[in-house]
Amino acid sequence: MTESSEVALGHLQAIKPRDGWAVDRTFGGMRLLRRNVPVVDAAFLDIHLDPLTKTVVGIVNKSISGVQAQVLVDAKGRLVAQKTLVTVQSWQGRKTVPLSSSHTPRTGRSATNTAADNRSDEFAEATLLSSEQNQALLKYGASFFGGLLLLRVLVQTMWGLSILALPLGYLYLVQTCPPESSFDAKKELKRVLRGHHLPETDPNKPKGFLSATLARINASVATELATTLGYEVTMVPLAGAAVVSSVRVPSAALDFYWVGVHGSWYYVYSMELADATKRD
Repeated sequence: MTESSEVALGHLQAIKPRDGWAVDRTFGGMRLLRRNVPVVDAAFLDIHLDPLTKTVVGIVNKSISGVQAQVLVDAKGRLVAQKTLVTVQSWQGRKTVPLSSSHTPRTGRSATNTAADNRSDEFAEATLLSSEQNQALLKYGASFFGGLLLLRVLVQTMWGLSILALPLGYLYLVQTCPPESSFDAKKELKRVLRGHHLPETDPNKPKGFLSATLARINASVATELATTLGYEVTMVPLAGAAVVSSVRVPSAALDFYWVGVHGSWYYVYSMELADATKRD
């Protein structure tokens, strides 16, 4: 390690003691590490603290015009992601710090212990989180548990409303259920035969006044002819909330089905008499 890099490292450890700063010396030069990860991929001649700006820079080259360096860490100890080159006047060259006798291993056993202790210290520094990261983790955790609590409250509220809505909905259906006497079989058959139940986009639905009038006439005639030989009406009440009505027309060999609910009769479908007999 050089004198300049030692000063820069001491400065970083003072302002950001939990970030695990270190300087690595490689064949290509020197690199600044944060939690054992290089802050940039490039290697530099030296790591230097600029006393004017309080930024830590990596020395790129030295020429007659000055010393060119890349800013690695700003004055607040934050990494500088964008490559920024500056000219530094305070760097006087790379001076290696001599190793003292206290750093020289006396025996093989002590050297092994020292290396193990260094690795333990580096691992401890790497696992420590900064205050900003701790605050972010706490914020995310609080948001997650707050969302779960809100979701639970919403589910319980919807469940309570559904329990309350079921009896109210049943009472409403009972109050609006049409009486069986309001079902007019011939009228409902005419409505079905003229295509009243078909959607507007159905090609079989009459379009225009003339087509609708002809459909009404044809439906009336067909209904009278079909019911001349008789028809059978069956009513099946559903707990007072709705009524299923079926009309069997033997001459047409058809069964027609309606559901009475919400004050009206709604056509459901028709079935050939032979198929209905097999189903029974």
